[in-house]
Amino acid sequence: MRISRSALAGSAAAIAMLCGQPAIAEEPQGQPSWGPHIDFEGRWGGDRNLGEVDLFLPLWQDGRSLLFGDIRTRLDNQGSREGNFGIGYRRMLDNGWNLGGYGFFDLRRTDDDNLFRQATLGVEALSFDWDFRANAYLPLGDTSKSLPSTGSDPYAELQSGTIQVVTPGVTLREEQAMAGFNVEVGRRVPVFPADSGTQLRAYAGFYHFTADGAEDVTGPRLRLELTVNEVPALWPGARLTLGAELQHDDVRDTEGFLLARLRVPLYEVEDRPRLPAPVSPRTHQIRRMTDPIVRDIDIVAQTVTIGQTPEQREFAVDPRTGLPYAAVESFDAATVSEADMRAAVNSMDNSIIILNGDFAVTDPIYMADSQTLIGGGGTMPVQGETSGTIVSFTAPGQTGSVSGNLGLSAITYAGTDGALRNLTIVNHSPTGGSVNGYGNNITIADNHIVSSGRGIFFEASEHGAISGNVVRTTGDGNNGIAIYQSKGVRVSDNIVTTSGENSYGVYFFDHSDDGVVSGNRITTYSSDADGIYFENSDKGVARDNAIATAGEDADGIYFRQSNNGVASDNVITTMGDDADGINFLDSDNGAASDNAIRTSGENAEGVFISVSNSADVTGNSVVTGGANAHGIVLGMSGDGTISGNVIVTQGADSFGIELGPSYSTTIAENRIQTGVATAHGLAIIGEADDLIVRDNTFGPIGEDAISVEDDVSFVPDSSTGNIVSGTIGGATCDIDIGVFATGTVSFTDGTLCYP
Repeated sequence: MRISRSALAGSAAAIAMLCGQPAIAEEPQGQPSWGPHIDFEGRWGGDRNLGEVDLFLPLWQDGRSLLFGDIRTRLDNQGSREGNFGIGYRRMLDNGWNLGGYGFFDLRRTDDDNLFRQATLGVEALSFDWDFRANAYLPLGDTSKSLPSTGSDPYAELQSGTIQVVTPGVTLREEQAMAGFNVEVGRRVPVFPADSGTQLRAYAGFYHFTADGAEDVTGPRLRLELTVNEVPALWPGARLTLGAELQHDDVRDTEGFLLARLRVPLYEVEDRPRLPAPVSPRTHQIRRMTDPIVRDIDIVAQTVTIGQTPEQREFAVDPRTGLPYAAVESFDAATVSEADMRAAVNSMDNSIIILNGDFAVTDPIYMADSQTLIGGGGTMPVQGETSGTIVSFTAPGQTGSVSGNLGLSAITYAGTDGALRNLTIVNHSPTGGSVNGYGNNITIADNHIVSSGRGIFFEASEHGAISGNVVRTTGDGNNGIAIYQSKGVRVSDNIVTTSGENSYGVYFFDHSDDGVVSGNRITTYSSDADGIYFENSDKGVARDNAIATAGEDADGIYFRQSNNGVASDNVITTMGDDADGINFLDSDNGAASDNAIRTSGENAEGVFISVSNSADVTGNSVVTGGANAHGIVLGMSGDGTISGNVIVTQGADSFGIELGPSYSTTIAENRIQTGVATAHGLAIIGEADDLIVRDNTFGPIGEDAISVEDDVSFVPDSSTGNIVSGTIGGATCDIDIGVFATGTVSFTDGTLCYP
């Protein structure tokens, strides 16, 4: 690398203008003068790497004395940044020594993002063979900055039959800038001739820093430097220094660095007055007038502990009720009979019962009021009585399970505020079930349920929660999760599998309003087994579920006589004939939005709406694969909206949208593609009044883009006056009109056909 003389001269001129002197000082022949330069330095350590840029700027000189500015900026790989702004004075003595002094104002942003200020004062004596230096460091302003406190998170533990919430003590910390000093002595190592431009120097030093409440940072420092002047193949005036440094103190332990420093002069070296012989002692003394000032590389700061809060312990309460637990009892199947366990569970109100091992029961377990039944190793939330802090309690012991062949449910809860957690529950009876809940605020969470009969059944239970369970049922009519005459029940994040006919994954029925089904993975394998079924239950919500059904007439989501239902953001796959993705029957104000729906059976519509007013079908992706499997069907309904959907049908006679008898329906901004010659894009097969069709994209289309087979009255677009608008391509006939009202029809590049 070479820097051109013109570039160096330009830099020198700019800096000289700033300091009020010419770029090249006019000195008598043989008298030295010094110009500005920049040193680039890198340090590489085991834990820390640093980079530095140092601008040396002569301010005044007379051939023996030099007043100069020294501006440095430094950063490291741990987020610390520092700037040093200094002024110094050096003088050459006749005996070969250079004496100097300097002062700096320092700013450092630490890796904890604290800003510290410091004054640095130093003196030095430099000769050809010896170096002596001493520096003092004086923090300025606010020398202590607060740091975030440290401590472990709160936790719960079982002690002497009670659960305690433990908040560990917190350590209070601050970062302190430290005052101190360092001294150093150096000696030329005579491995190179005295008249050589290359010299090796060794240094030994000592440093000490202190601050109130902080451990002193004290230790030795060793450094070795090899300096090469007038480096071959580089620009005139270049200086390269390579070195290694090692230091040790009790706070930072042992630190070592490799270093490299390269000088770039900011003046035309060849144009300056000729110096004395370049290898004479006088030359060495002149060169040392611009040696880098050696000082500590950082404002030394240390993290100190200024206090600690004590550990806090408090009794745990039920976060749902705020009541303390009356008892915490463990039952081990190896030592306690199932009858004794059942009797204890039935009598211990407001308690936590921990089951370890497999209890083979011959009669159902009836849980008491405000009771939690949990398997060993399971977790549950508890709350600090005073602080209100909610933490997770882990029940001690091994995994618990309950199994039997019971005509009734294996576990029944008939109180309020109960919970069943982290148990394996198996009932082999085809006429029984696994879990029944008949009270309010019941939680069924993180259980593994296998049943030859019903899975989970709630009746007359408000605000219950069923989450994180794995439920598998076999046999006909055995639903995975069923909610009967219950309000506000939430079913979330479960894995549900049913294999029998008429066995729904999740079933809300008989006025089970305000139910929410979200985040579940539901699979059914037989006919008439819908994934999610709301029957006579208003305001049901199904969102973010993954649903797959394999049987005939097994819809993904089915709303029947259930108003204000919502199906959104679900992924639905049906494989049987007559298995619709989403079905609204006699359910007003339903909404299906942003679902991904794929059906593969015959007569399996993507979305089916019948006798359901004010339906809104928006933003769905619908793909159907079977014959007579339309993308979206709406009939016997009014005030509906079908907009922004992407619809692809692949079977014979499978229309993109089929519209039966209806009124005040809007079909807008849909993208419709049909793949078979007998498949229309939009088929209007029944009398439709006040129909709006606008801005849809058809293509490619197997047969007609729009087929009209009955009396239709269109509402013209208010802005254009057109009756039908959109983009049509690839159809046999763009608009095939059977009986059509008078008016203007507008579309792009289409063909109008009459019967």
